[in-house]
Amino acid sequence: MLRNLMVLGAALATIAAAAPWRSYSHPEAGFTIEAPEGFVLNSDKQVDGARTRLYGVRSGDLVFGIVSTDASTAVPASEWAQGEIAVANAVADGAAMETKEISRTQIAYPGGGAVEVLLRDAEIVSRTRILVRRPWVLHLAVIALPEQEALVNSPEADRFLNSAKVVVPAI
Repeated sequence: MLRNLMVLGAALATIAAAAPWRSYSHPEAGFTIEAPEGFVLNSDKQVDGARTRLYGVRSGDLVFGIVSTDASTAVPASEWAQGEIAVANAVADGAAMETKEISRTQIAYPGGGAVEVLLRDAEIVSRTRILVRRPWVLHLAVIALPEQEALVNSPEADRFLNSAKVVVPAI
């Protein structure tokens, strides 16, 4: 998933100026969020049996992205039974396999599980937050170049990550 977001960053490299922010609502993809203008769907496909959508935008020196996965059929019932925080950690483990994990923190998320991970490799630094509220797994990332690592902890990064809400269909 992290590599998908890196590819997104490269594709959006032509947008250089910081954009104004607005709210986005994508209940069909399980989330609402505040993001820079131009936050769009870049990919919608089946990955390992789950519908996975990639949204993102580049604003200034940061890439803001979400990989939204309807994990209702992709995550085995035995994993859901361990709890949503266990599912979030499993997703974070997968992201960390692609790059070097610097830190991991479990964070409070009402009605679900959440983990935040700082990842780094030679090409990027990513502050990644995994939000899980069955059936959705949201993989949010704020990505910068290694020499601009401080930007992943900027007020803009906080705004993006803290505004994300998982939207679960009413039963």
